[in-house]
Amino acid sequence: MTEFNVIEEPWLPCVQMDGRTEELGIRAALARAHELSELAADTPPITLALHRLLLALLHRALDGPGSVDGWAALWEAGRFDMAPLNTYLERWRERFDLFDPRYPFYQTAGLPPERAAPSSRLRWQGDNNATLFDHTLAERPPALAPAEAARLVVAYQAFDTGGRIAGDSGGDSALAGPLLQPALTLVRGRSLFHTLLLNLTRYAPEDAQPWEYDRAADLPAWERGPVRPEQRPLVGYVDLLTWQGRRVLLLPDEDGAVRRAVLMKGWALPAGAGRHGHETMTAFARRRDAKPNEEAYMPLRFEEGRALWRDSLAFFQAGAQSGYDRPRSLSWLARLAEEEVIGGGDRLPVDVLGLRADQAKLLFWRHERLTVPLPYLNDAALRETLAEALSTAEQVGYALSGRPAGAVFVLGKELAGGDKTAAATVASLGIGGRYWAALDGPFAALLADLPGDGRDEDEPRPARDRWRTALRQAARDAFAEGTSGLERSPRSMRAVALAARQLEWDLWRALGPARATETEPARTGGMV
Repeated sequence: MTEFNVIEEPWLPCVQMDGRTEELGIRAALARAHELSELAADTPPITLALHRLLLALLHRALDGPGSVDGWAALWEAGRFDMAPLNTYLERWRERFDLFDPRYPFYQTAGLPPERAAPSSRLRWQGDNNATLFDHTLAERPPALAPAEAARLVVAYQAFDTGGRIAGDSGGDSALAGPLLQPALTLVRGRSLFHTLLLNLTRYAPEDAQPWEYDRAADLPAWERGPVRPEQRPLVGYVDLLTWQGRRVLLLPDEDGAVRRAVLMKGWALPAGAGRHGHETMTAFARRRDAKPNEEAYMPLRFEEGRALWRDSLAFFQAGAQSGYDRPRSLSWLARLAEEEVIGGGDRLPVDVLGLRADQAKLLFWRHERLTVPLPYLNDAALRETLAEALSTAEQVGYALSGRPAGAVFVLGKELAGGDKTAAATVASLGIGGRYWAALDGPFAALLADLPGDGRDEDEPRPARDRWRTALRQAARDAFAEGTSGLERSPRSMRAVALAARQLEWDLWRALGPARATETEPARTGGMV
């Protein structure tokens, strides 16, 4: 009989401080977490799913942390006390065997093998999906080693697409995994130990942290009975972290490799059971057009062609007036900074990861990083200043977007000879995209330096001055580069000249005249 117990067997891809990668079992990864740089899998979905698994285990084994003092004690220890963790792991040891005949890890025993699908389905590889993660053909599935199969099972439960999937009566409609679509945050620390603690939010359901529920009923997947193809409400936070929306059963061959797996419908949340108020790693934005029976807040998502930093306010703002609700994990860090458990001036790297799909078809995955200075989480005035800076960037961006009255619209109108085809005419020039791409670095500098700006009008504001300079330069450069390839006909030269004049007017309206403290960028040529 094949055995692979993930407590001891190496399967978690851990990075040592010197950059070397080593696979470890759960026990070893937690025992050495303070010596390891990070846990990093091949793809963002797997990386995030594995972190959530470890967080659920820590919450359960430690029964907390239930307070600021409890969290601080863990932080100050500098490493995990393995005594309670070992006790917990030994108690549930058989539930962590990937191929246990009764309780296979993260799976459901007794599923009909005649329903088996190729193991490539665990990589979201099917007829409708592009090969986002590898180039394995669905009809020639790979032979998965147990370690890789274990990682994929954990990620599949979290990120599988919705749509038609095998149920007991044939093809049933299944909801997508709980992590598909949203942009999810993972705060990174100096070591895997620090990363896990920085994402280990307060666990006190009796005080509605992270929300109110029955602590005794909140069980992880490995402590529960078999998954069923039924609706049931979310019981608690650990239940959320290990939610089993699929019944999965790996079918290992005689050589121990997995080439087939049964994938069937599992638990489903009742209609109207939203994620807002429950999910701790997602920022939410208020829907102004939400009907009474619809969710008032929707999770922030990655959008193709749109840099995440343009929506960065969602990671800092909280409260009905702001229109956003930041990740609860960051609100917990704000509390710890207020209590001086962690340094209030620290800058924390926050990975933002996500997998987007259109119904059952995968579109793309993304991994971006924001460096978040903690003062933004507790300083409303600083957040307002950042909001103004972002709004100014959007004003300039509007002029370059091709929408009516802006410089690029004027360019398209003159080139096309009329308003109707203006947008189509300038779309291929990519002027707006060039502008936003050029601001990635300047925004990172703004985010880091803005807390040091003066608060009063007569105080120096170097970060804001540099930001305005960067906006002017980025807009002018994007326009010059986008128009440099146009033919040098009288019509084109006239169109560029008129649009350049409009751009300067647009910049003056958005930014005002260049201040003495700003560095006026050199004018760029193009055709003008």
